[in-house]
Amino acid sequence: MSRKMCGNHLHSIMPKIWNDPNKGIQKILIDFQFSSIIKASEISRCLINVSAIEDLDGRESEILGRGERQEIWIELGTAKTPIDCYIEILLREMLTGEKSRCFIATKSGQKVSFTLKLLRIDFRGYLFELGAQEIVNLAQKYREIGVEMFKKYPVFAQDYFNRAAKCVLSLGPLQPENQEPTLDGLSSMELERLLEGIYSNISACLLKQNRLEEVLYLMEFTKRNQDVPDKAIYRKALAHHGLKQFEEAKNELQRLNYQNNKELLALWNKNQAEWRIEEDKYAKMVQKMFTH
Repeated sequence: MSRKMCGNHLHSIMPKIWNDPNKGIQKILIDFQFSSIIKASEISRCLINVSAIEDLDGRESEILGRGERQEIWIELGTAKTPIDCYIEILLREMLTGEKSRCFIATKSGQKVSFTLKLLRIDFRGYLFELGAQEIVNLAQKYREIGVEMFKKYPVFAQDYFNRAAKCVLSLGPLQPENQEPTLDGLSSMELERLLEGIYSNISACLLKQNRLEEVLYLMEFTKRNQDVPDKAIYRKALAHHGLKQFEEAKNELQRLNYQNNKELLALWNKNQAEWRIEEDKYAKMVQKMFTH
């Protein structure tokens, strides 16, 4: 098949419109000049052209915030704003030589729109092809970005924490008997501690969404290990308290030096007070049952 025929064939099978309704993003094909059928992986870099930006209205974006640009390199997996995270998703759905009008829906009902052209992909392989140390470095990078985004954008921070966990878990079982010899000099203990820290980060995001049962599931590792960060135990106590499991919350807080920490002491007092209220309610209910 000639290059021209191949290009025409790809143009015919490439959807004119692509969208992800769950994320509120869409792209409409404007033009396509065939170069390669390879799409960007999660560790690729993309050279792009950005133009005709509309309705950004002061929203944070490293990519769009500087206005129209002829050429800009984007390293996937480094976005630190919602707009840029969505642009990375769009780029992974594009082929080199594609020019599309892109739309990102906002909470206010507006749509940020811009024209994006993918000029080149610096393809660096796939995640599963990386060495163990490279994967750990990537996990740590994702975790750092997640921590940076957590305060303003917890949902997007959780996505980074999830990616970090995926990286570590891709190395296989972390039990010592399954990690001999250690991968690239990494010990199973190091990997396990890193994963536990990431789980604690994910739990912080889940607490904001009131997904308390999931927090307790992730925090199972705190039962196995004595050397657990205070934040992890605190988050577990918060989940127990939110589920009105007051005794369990108390037990977790007793593992910490709660008397000398204002945040921990506040939770202790709140837990004890609400526990008494619930016990009083129960006692009154029982009394009512036996007096009628």
